[in-house]
Amino acid sequence: MFDEETPVESLIAAGSSSDPALVPHTNIAFAGSGANRTLTVTPVNGRSGTVTITVRVTDAMGLHAETEFDLVVQTFTAVPGLPPGLAATWGDFDRDGDLDIAATGIIYRNDGGSFSLVLSNDARRGGVSLAWLDADTDGDVDAIETSWDSSGYGATTFLRRNDGSGVFASVTNSGLRDIANGAVSCGDYDNDGDLDVILVGDPDTYHEANGVAEIYFNAGGGVFTNSGIVLPGTVAVAVVSGDLDNDGDLDIIISGRTNSFGAAMTKVFRNDGGGVFTEIPSSIPAFRRCSLSLGDCDRDGDLDVAFTGIDSSGMMMAGVHLNTGDGTFTNGGALLPAIVFGAIAWGDYDSDGLLI
Repeated sequence: MFDEETPVESLIAAGSSSDPALVPHTNIAFAGSGANRTLTVTPVNGRSGTVTITVRVTDAMGLHAETEFDLVVQTFTAVPGLPPGLAATWGDFDRDGDLDIAATGIIYRNDGGSFSLVLSNDARRGGVSLAWLDADTDGDVDAIETSWDSSGYGATTFLRRNDGSGVFASVTNSGLRDIANGAVSCGDYDNDGDLDVILVGDPDTYHEANGVAEIYFNAGGGVFTNSGIVLPGTVAVAVVSGDLDNDGDLDIIISGRTNSFGAAMTKVFRNDGGGVFTEIPSSIPAFRRCSLSLGDCDRDGDLDVAFTGIDSSGMMMAGVHLNTGDGTFTNGGALLPAIVFGAIAWGDYDSDGLLI
């Protein structure tokens, strides 16, 4: 805000709603002072619709200026019958055009919004990460799950091969290391046309965390080999991959901590081809117990990153950093609720072509 006659700290900001039943005027709140002010709009719980929010700034002479924006509010309804889980991810394993669910030790088939159990294998383990991928290049997605075993002390990695009819069989010789308290990311890191796997997490017992970060190349048939590429081992971790610098190969972001008592870290690695990943400077904060998600939120043709987590001092955080185009990032200034032990994801929830 700025005014030629009135000091900025004396300007008065107020907001109004075109639909007080959806957003009451009292639910439009300003915070901060001077030119650094924030606006929080809180819709009524359980209501949905579109509302126009008008912001008016008044100076000491009583003159004012206004701007307005439309806010789309949507509600979500919980699907009945699904048990609580520690992690979940979407994937169309039966190729019927709707998204099925892999959760902690469980796989559900989606039949038009009705979910039925197709696999259950001890849904109460912790330290879970999940991913879908076509590990054997047969045209349907298989499932990877990492977690503590039923004792809570041994790390496990399950690769479950989909036979095409929705029947999943565990692959005992996948070559993937057992980890827990970690994260999985899948992509073609060597550009050979099949999907590889990044495993980041703890291969040791629950009380002796010693993080690893390894890339496994797909050797075909659901078998993987350790690439030998050196990345910083972390636990309490998140990992994502995407073409951050638009050069045609997948780069990597890893956040977490080096061991049970290590400091939080976030590192960005540029894929230079030939199995070489080079760390590049990054403005993304260091955090652990975290989540990362990539998406082009500003529609400029490159991937931005949203994150949640907790820093080394114990402060919870969440935010968005915008890609400058070469894989480096700047703070996007998004005001997101800070959480820990949670997850974040991009999606076009209101079908307006924008990621939120």
